[in-house]
Amino acid sequence: MLPDWAPSYYSQAYAYQSAKDDANAKLAYEKYIATVKPEEVEQNKKNLAYAYFYVAFSEQQSNPDKAKEHIAKSLQYDPSNQEALKLSQALNS
Repeated sequence: MLPDWAPSYYSQAYAYQSAKDDANAKLAYEKYIATVKPEEVEQNKKNLAYAYFYVAFSEQQSNPDKAKEHIAKSLQYDPSNQEALKLSQALNS
């Protein structure tokens, strides 16, 4: 895997998630978020939105403040995502 090629981390995260390996999926989504270059953000908005949503969902019990930050970023990239909107409402109620 190329260490600076963001799509590889997104694919890895998706594979972990499909295998129900939530801890590694979260780590891979975090790596994806960190690896997307500023000039790549526009073309990766949907994937970034989902990655932030997944991390927020994973952290809602253990770190609600971080989860709120991540869900806000998710909605910044995709304000119409219904699941993200529901999670945001739950975290901020």
